[in-house]
Amino acid sequence: MQNSVSCLTSSISGEILFGGDHGMLQTYEIAADTFLNRRFPELMEKYVKSVTGFSRLRDGRSLLLTTSGIFPYDTLRNRFSEDSLLTGTTSQLLVQSFYEDRLGNLWVGSFDGLHLFSSQGEELKLYSLSKDKAPVSSILELDSARVLVSTNMGGVWLFDIPGEGLPVAKELNTPFKNVSIMLKDTKERVWLGTWGDGLWRMDHFGKFVEVKSYEGDEDLKKVHALFEDSDHSIWIGTQVNGLFRYQAENSSKIFHSSEMGYPNVDASCFLERPDGNIFV
Repeated sequence: MQNSVSCLTSSISGEILFGGDHGMLQTYEIAADTFLNRRFPELMEKYVKSVTGFSRLRDGRSLLLTTSGIFPYDTLRNRFSEDSLLTGTTSQLLVQSFYEDRLGNLWVGSFDGLHLFSSQGEELKLYSLSKDKAPVSSILELDSARVLVSTNMGGVWLFDIPGEGLPVAKELNTPFKNVSIMLKDTKERVWLGTWGDGLWRMDHFGKFVEVKSYEGDEDLKKVHALFEDSDHSIWIGTQVNGLFRYQAENSSKIFHSSEMGYPNVDASCFLERPDGNIFV
């Protein structure tokens, strides 16, 4: 339908499902080499909603994140649907990120901050995270009691989840701002891509080191996407400068798009198939 793809995932039936601006939701069937339109009525009602991402509940149910709420996947109707408490609760939110904690509370990162809902849909609290109500770009579980929340117009916050009561937030002292994406790899390291301040990694809590490419300082200034493949290599998608791959077995070996046939354009998302092929 269009070239602007913002997110990728695998559908229940094994197709590649992807979304983007202007209500784009499609699947790609590999065997038939065919693209199919998967828009559903609620995605186009009142005004066209853009697809911002995919997520999951702890019970495995798939979620579609949009600029007008969250749509769970209905296995009986074989499509995303608004017939749920979650959709009604979030219908007025421009959703950018989502997380369900061990207590069943729902964390919704929106344009005006972090909304915390109970499992019954009651809004427990809105964390503005800055005087300007910074948009929440990414929510990352460190462990069952600690969660990192990043803002793409501000800093990074650590949330401690108590056994009772609301999570307590504390802003971390970071040498960067404007985080676009976070990733925790299999070695428990946290990677943080920013929009203008480069790529950073937290090997030990609160200790940040900037990750640079072999070409210079500017290649990794604006990071769209982070992904760890089954070989534990880290893939970085950037704006304009293509993509990079940090080889797990040799951290000094960094592959660039020019070595892999990918042009120097935005790389917004990654998906690895069971056969090891990676779609960008």
